[in-house]
Amino acid sequence: MYYLTDTTPQNGCLRVLPGSHLKRHPLHDKISPVHTEELTSFADPDDPGFSRVDDELDVPVMAGDLVIGYDRMLHASHGNQADERRTVLTMWYYPDFVDLPERTQATVASAEVRNGPSGAAPGEKQALMEPLGITYDGDAEPIELERKPGADLR
Repeated sequence: MYYLTDTTPQNGCLRVLPGSHLKRHPLHDKISPVHTEELTSFADPDDPGFSRVDDELDVPVMAGDLVIGYDRMLHASHGNQADERRTVLTMWYYPDFVDLPERTQATVASAEVRNGPSGAAPGEKQALMEPLGITYDGDAEPIELERKPGADLR
């Protein structure tokens, strides 16, 4: 994530739950699936996905900072309470994509189609992004993604 503005909890900085990609946290059993309309639209402010937890960390950054994260770690941003937009460019890096196993290529490509660019602009702007996207033309079945650590990882 490449930040174009300074971020603080007031204007929506990133917040993370360290270690949540390696071991289960009680929040895993309370939150909605990731990137649902309910979460992205703040439809239910009482959703546990918006709650603060004791061991979460804020990640305030300065404009021009680059944050490298792992998508399986529980993360969110604070709500933007400021009058200005908080702008970040989120990029995914897939080294040697064409050399990855076919099912992995199919998984990456299907995730990109599902998620698309966040706040994607219609028409001409979207067309400019098209050449930068992942292309997979095979017929392998994508791997089903599991975003919660298994019960044995406590």
